[in-house]
Amino acid sequence: MTTSEWIDKKIRDEDIKFYDYNEFINLERVGVGAFGIVNRADWRSGNIKIALKILTNNSAINEINNEKNMENFIKELKLLRKVGYHPNINQFYGITKDLSSNNYIMVLQYANQGNLREYLSINFKSLQWSDKISMASEIACGLNYLHSTKIIHRNLHAKNILVHNGTPMIALTRGITAEDSSSSVIYGMPAYVEPQCYKYDDYVRDEKSDTYSLGVLLWEITSGYPPFSRNSACKDTDLTLYIANRYREKPINKTPKVYVDLYQRCWDNDPKLRPTISDVFDILQEQYNSISKIMEDLIVIDNDEDNRTLNDQNDLKLSYLGDPLGESPFFTPKINNNERKCINNATDEIIDSYLKRNRIGWTKYFSFPKVLEKHELRSEKISGNLINNQTIRQYEVIVGCFYENGFGINKNEVSAFEWYKRASEMDNVNGHFELGYCYNYGCGIKKSLEKAIKLYKLSSYEGLNIATYFLAINYESDNQKYNLNEAFELYKKSAENGFIPSQYKLATFYEEGKGKRQNKKEALKWYKLFLENDGEYGATYNFKDSKLEKSSPSVEFIIDEIERELIRNELDEIIQAYLKHNKIGQTKSFSFFEVLKSYELNSREIFKCLKSNQTIRNHEVMIGKFYEIGFGIEKNNSEAFKWYVKARNNSNGIFEAGNCYYYGYGVEKNRDKAFEFFQRAVDDSREELNVALYFLASCYISGDGIRKKNETNQQLLKEHHAKAFELYKKSAKNGFIQSQYELANCYEVGIGTQKNKDKASKWVKKYKESIGQDSLSFDHGLENYKIYRAYNIEKEPVKFFFS
Repeated sequence: MTTSEWIDKKIRDEDIKFYDYNEFINLERVGVGAFGIVNRADWRSGNIKIALKILTNNSAINEINNEKNMENFIKELKLLRKVGYHPNINQFYGITKDLSSNNYIMVLQYANQGNLREYLSINFKSLQWSDKISMASEIACGLNYLHSTKIIHRNLHAKNILVHNGTPMIALTRGITAEDSSSSVIYGMPAYVEPQCYKYDDYVRDEKSDTYSLGVLLWEITSGYPPFSRNSACKDTDLTLYIANRYREKPINKTPKVYVDLYQRCWDNDPKLRPTISDVFDILQEQYNSISKIMEDLIVIDNDEDNRTLNDQNDLKLSYLGDPLGESPFFTPKINNNERKCINNATDEIIDSYLKRNRIGWTKYFSFPKVLEKHELRSEKISGNLINNQTIRQYEVIVGCFYENGFGINKNEVSAFEWYKRASEMDNVNGHFELGYCYNYGCGIKKSLEKAIKLYKLSSYEGLNIATYFLAINYESDNQKYNLNEAFELYKKSAENGFIPSQYKLATFYEEGKGKRQNKKEALKWYKLFLENDGEYGATYNFKDSKLEKSSPSVEFIIDEIERELIRNELDEIIQAYLKHNKIGQTKSFSFFEVLKSYELNSREIFKCLKSNQTIRNHEVMIGKFYEIGFGIEKNNSEAFKWYVKARNNSNGIFEAGNCYYYGYGVEKNRDKAFEFFQRAVDDSREELNVALYFLASCYISGDGIRKKNETNQQLLKEHHAKAFELYKKSAKNGFIQSQYELANCYEVGIGTQKNKDKASKWVKKYKESIGQDSLSFDHGLENYKIYRAYNIEKEPVKFFFS
């Protein structure tokens, strides 16, 4: 049973509530992560704000289509149904479905103050100790409820605690288990994971694992910032190694001693010594009820004390990554204030350039390595200054970048990998990407495409363009149809978000029809945008692309080629439309003039293309037509006539010359000559030229070129009308619309044939269907025709082109 089938069954059985997607309005994205996209929305009938979490049918969300992920997703829904309502659990209302994307969406309680980490960063200074203990107690209460229903969370951290109106709620995310014996390590949030997970691959997590995570959360509530984020010693070694060797965050100054004792028991190295969640909740309740008493006994911290737990006497030598001597490899000379300002400015420029590269890529005038090269003379001072200022933004990533590029330090890909790994573990989106790149190309670590893809996805889902680009490169290299489709969508996503190299790649996909139907116009659009953004794909501007780029024709050359091809294609379409017009005339769905109008912007280029390519079929005729109409060139009937005469071996040209004689376009009006040319066009045409048949028939009706006006010889008129009838009939059967109407007239009035009302009705019906004039009255439409026939008044054939 597929995921969709299982959900549909549960909805039918009313095990899961289903809500119409139209119930939710004013959607606004509030979160994007590896396991889902969260939108805030207003619930019409519920009159409340809710959260919509998109989970399935989207390959960009954890590849749920495989069997294992399907099992996990169904398991998650089962648990959400099982939990029911609790004030400290993020409530699950049910399921909805977006029919436009075919995504199933969870309907969840909305938290108006974000997650706990966000809440503390904004509100920490205003929190009293009673507020902190109350919050800790409520989290323990929610977790205690889960354990009472045999549910182990296994993914408890500050980003999975939501806050609504000051009340914490545990979010039940993918990863929770019910009586599950599986083991895992929470990737990206290692500070909350117990040491046993880092020591034993087969370690089975249980309720005491949640107790450990809760202990870290209790500490975070007292500090207001993430664990180990300000611990300088921890920054100099692997965080998992640090935790495995019994190191913990030290207590925050002036924290109640009983509270410190509690969270230190929770994160004890021995799971057997950790209290149950029920015990933790009871103790916190007691502390809250005697808040004034516990505030009398506060922890006072000696600033010289190291960052180990109070009862830990084990010693662990911490060293800088990649340096076995335990000394910092960065040069840290003394610098004066003026120079420090210059170094700080240079550091800011490097960080800004690094982030810019990850956002827009590399161009003719910008590349991250060139920025590093600009500051090479000060590289040692810049790197030394960086290592002593660990609060600098993107600290871990930039240190890794310095190692990777050998900027101010000996190049060391292993150390770069370790720093990128640390950044990734701190949930840094750039760290995820850099770590993925290391796995992708074997920089400082053995290659692992599987790990690279996962990390690229993780950072791509959070909107990092460069990660989306490299993810697309990997899909493209596989060259399978499905993966080419994925690559196309990823290039398109990052190109639309402003990543310039992706704009080039997207253009090539459109040009070659990779992952999408070939579209030269779209290719041209993206090539031009690439050039407008100073893109230069043939050159290597980024150390990451040195292994990927190959020499290729200049983009300017490609654009010229595509533009020429598009112009030629447009000219071909115009010629086809002209020939179609001469074959069938104008219909409700086809008009030669509308075709010309659609290409008006490129008319001059199209005319130049026509004029310079004598091998184009109907070359002289089309030049004449463009002169006659004024398409791409100033209107000039005399020039038009000259070109039609040049096309004397072309039946269309012969007809057009006759048309000029008939109406006096570019030559003196001469109906005798017109008749002669129309007759030649009919006789010379390898395929019957319907428009010539029509005009010749009209001449037989009006007498133009074959008899004098006011001719009274009834026998002659009768013969001419018979010829006209046969010509109309032939072209009408060939599909010429105007001839169908004239043929109907002949049957109705009896011109050149016997009257036949049924046949007249048949042909007028066919005519109306072709031109879309369903309201046309046949009798009324023939009235003027009958009058001019009775008095033998000259009637000119319908004009088909601009005069």
